[in-house]
Amino acid sequence: MTGFEYIIAFPVAGGRMNPTQLDCALFNHIMMDRKQNACAHNYNEIEQLFASVDIKVEKPHDMIDWIKIHMAINAGVGITAAQNGSLDNPSKLATNLMNSASTLSNAIICIRETLKIVASLNVNMKYYANELMPYKLPAKLAGLLMKRLFHHNELTRRIMTLHSDVDDILYGCDCLYQAGKQHQVMAPHFYEQYEAVRHLNF
Repeated sequence: MTGFEYIIAFPVAGGRMNPTQLDCALFNHIMMDRKQNACAHNYNEIEQLFASVDIKVEKPHDMIDWIKIHMAINAGVGITAAQNGSLDNPSKLATNLMNSASTLSNAIICIRETLKIVASLNVNMKYYANELMPYKLPAKLAGLLMKRLFHHNELTRRIMTLHSDVDDILYGCDCLYQAGKQHQVMAPHFYEQYEAVRHLNF
């Protein structure tokens, strides 16, 4: 991006490209890098634009680190969902996951491990304590709470089923797998599930 003005941001939503359009769901907020970390002269105007259409701007401590954490959570969810069938129908896998408290509990365990891998990449997790709190609950309890959330929140269910780009999901999982092995992070559930999915589908 040298020579260009830019702001790192994230829409916090799932989506997939169809031939002519983006099929997605959007929350009423966006994650955006802090002004001191951005490289744009019109930062204030962009923030005001979001406010004018009732889109809340949230600013994490570090946008890149936040994205690493977000992708680690996605990887834990995605690789757990993939244990229950072929990758040919990822939307169905997501639906099956959301309907099973026990599988969601397994996803929580896997997410804890992927977050340990992110922590090994010099990400200071204390800045994201509020977002990570649900993953510190007992796994069975967290699984029940997540199932209830998905049952009552249609937008969240929609976003889960829209996370259906298999190559993208596996790329994120592979990056975490390689990083975890390189940094000798103990993540047995994640490693085993990732290796099983790769073996079954490739």
